[in-house]
Amino acid sequence: TLYVAASLWQLYDQADVAVPVGSGDRTVVRSYEVTGDTLRPSDEIDLGDAVSDINAGGSALIVARDHYEDGKTTSRVAVVDIHQDDGTMVLGGDVAVTGRVESKYGLDLRAGVLRVVSEGGWSTPTTNHLETFDVSDILHPRAIDHETFGDGEALYATLFVGGDKGFFVTYQRQDPFHAFTI
Repeated sequence: TLYVAASLWQLYDQADVAVPVGSGDRTVVRSYEVTGDTLRPSDEIDLGDAVSDINAGGSALIVARDHYEDGKTTSRVAVVDIHQDDGTMVLGGDVAVTGRVESKYGLDLRAGVLRVVSEGGWSTPTTNHLETFDVSDILHPRAIDHETFGDGEALYATLFVGGDKGFFVTYQRQDPFHAFTI
């Protein structure tokens, strides 16, 4: 089975030229049955708007969506079950995470446990978050644990290894200020 995710981009005309203004209308995932050199559509799920990252692996897609509230951007994360041989997909319930998922590498699923790394944002103070959720019933995910790390530092890289290890690279973001009397 082949899975394809695509976002619809808004366009507007500027002097008879279509200019993209960003995503946001909707993102869909479609599955196709592959037989020889023939593709037959199997299923489609509309993921809605504000999809920021999708991580695909094994029998699931992990979808992060931006969520805007009170001037702050966080993420909502859901799992799409893609384990059926006929391409049937099931969109699970979503969970609100404390920060914003910055890349697909901040999303991982092992043995029914969803692991999410998110960054607190560009405002001060910035705190990074590692959160875990039980998604053995993807329609009803449940929070397991939440740890913070790298206070005042930006999240730069994420790597999950096996079912029990994660490595995170952070750096301190500080604008230099130099004053001289000349």
